[in-house]
Amino acid sequence: GASSGLELGWYMVARQADGNEQAMPMREVGNLVAAGDAYDFTILDTNGNTLLENVLRAEVRLSSEVDASTLRPSQASRHLPADGEALQPAWKSRTMDQDSHPFIVAEKNGSNQFVHRVTFQYGENGLSWTADGQTGAAGARTAADPQTTAMAAPAVTETDRFLIIEGEGFTYKLDSLSGLFTSLKVHDRELLDRPIDFNLWRAPTDNDVPGVDLWKLERLDHTGTRAYEVTWKTAKPADAAAGREADGSEAPEAVEISIRQSVASMSNQPVLRMNNKVTVFADGRILLDVQADKDPEYADLPRIGLRLFLSGSMKKIRYFGMGPMETYIDKHHAGHHGIFKGTAASMQEDYIRPQESGSHYDCDFVTVKGKGLCLTAASADTDPDSTFSFNASVYTQEELEEKRHNYELEPCGSTVLCIDHRMAGIGSHSCGPELLPKYRVSADTFRFSFMLKPEEI
Repeated sequence: GASSGLELGWYMVARQADGNEQAMPMREVGNLVAAGDAYDFTILDTNGNTLLENVLRAEVRLSSEVDASTLRPSQASRHLPADGEALQPAWKSRTMDQDSHPFIVAEKNGSNQFVHRVTFQYGENGLSWTADGQTGAAGARTAADPQTTAMAAPAVTETDRFLIIEGEGFTYKLDSLSGLFTSLKVHDRELLDRPIDFNLWRAPTDNDVPGVDLWKLERLDHTGTRAYEVTWKTAKPADAAAGREADGSEAPEAVEISIRQSVASMSNQPVLRMNNKVTVFADGRILLDVQADKDPEYADLPRIGLRLFLSGSMKKIRYFGMGPMETYIDKHHAGHHGIFKGTAASMQEDYIRPQESGSHYDCDFVTVKGKGLCLTAASADTDPDSTFSFNASVYTQEELEEKRHNYELEPCGSTVLCIDHRMAGIGSHSCGPELLPKYRVSADTFRFSFMLKPEEI
C-alpha cells in the first residue's frame, strides 16, 4: 500500500478474510490473539477491547518519509543509502505470526538497504514489541478469556557451590566458583552439554601462524574463569520495556547476580578482570552485562566472547547478519545482510588444513534449535548499531587446531556456538603485512551485553 496520509511510525497492517486491509498505529495495539485456528486472529487494543476480527494476515510496517535530520547519528550508517540521499516514502514490512523470537525488519530496495530493529514475542505472555524507540507489551489473553495472569518472580536456592534459579518452566544453575552457568533447563530438558565459558581463543588460521607463538606464550589457549565474589538480589528490572505488563503495571521482579571474576591461565596474570551482572527475568531470559578490563601486558586477543556447548540435537541455525558465506570484520564485502539458515555442520568451511572458519559478522541475533529445544542470542547493548559475530560448528576449536587435515576431524557430539563481542580479522600475514590495528582485538576495556533466551518449542 501507499504511505500517503500516514504519520512516520510503526503500524500493524491487517488483512481480513474479505481482502480488506486496515492500518493501525502500533501504540494502539495491545495484543494479537488466535481466534479459532492459527490463521484467524483478533486484534485487541491496550485495554483488551476488539479492534479487528477475522484477521488472516498481520504485518508490522514502517511508514517512512525519512531524511538525515530524523535519524540519530548512530543510525545513519545503517539506515541511509551510501550516497547520503534521503529515503523515499516506502513501506517496510514483515509478516507477524506466532514466532517467539526477535526479528529484524529489512528490505533491499535497489541499491539501498534499510534495516530496522523490531523485537516481537508471542506466546504464553502475549505480544510484546519494540520498534525503533516505540515500545508496547501485552499479557496473555485469549478471545475466550480476556484476563491476564502475572508471572511470578524467579526463586533462588543457594547451596555451598551453586545458585539455582527456578521460574515458570525453567531451572538454571550457576557455579559460584566460576560465576558461569553450568545448566540451563526448560521443562526439565537440558540445553547445555558443558558449562558456558568466556572464550578468548580460536584455532589459528594460516595468517595467524606468524604471531601465534606469542598467543601460546601468553597461554590464551588455556584460560579458565574464576569468580571472587558472587552476590544476588531480587529487584524490578532496570529496563522496564524488557518486562512491562499489559495494564502498565511494573514487571515481576528479576534475579540480579553481580559477579567479580577473571579470565586467566594457570601460570600467568589474569587476561581479563571483570565486574559482570547477570539478570534472569521471570520469563526465563538471561541478560549478561560484561565490563572487562584487559591487562595491558596482553597486546591483542584472538577474540572475546562466549562459548556454549549445546545439545547435539540442536543443529538448525537461523540468524540475521552478514552471509551466506563466512564473513569477518575485514572479509565481508562478498556477503550481504539478510536472514540466513543452515546447520552446525553446513556452516563449517571445509579448509584442507582445519582452522578458524565459518564466523558471521555484524549479526543482530542467532537462533539454534532442534528436537523441541531452542536458544536465541541477541545483542542487548543500548547502542542500536552494536552487533556481534558468531560461529556454529560440530567441531571444537581444539580439534580444529590439533588435526592437520580436514578428513581427520571428529565431531564432538555437541553443537558448539561461539558468540563474539569482537573477533580479530583474518588479514594476510602469512605472505604479507601484519593485521591492521583497526581489525585487532586490542582495546583496554570491553563493555557488551547479550540476551539469551532458552526455551522449549
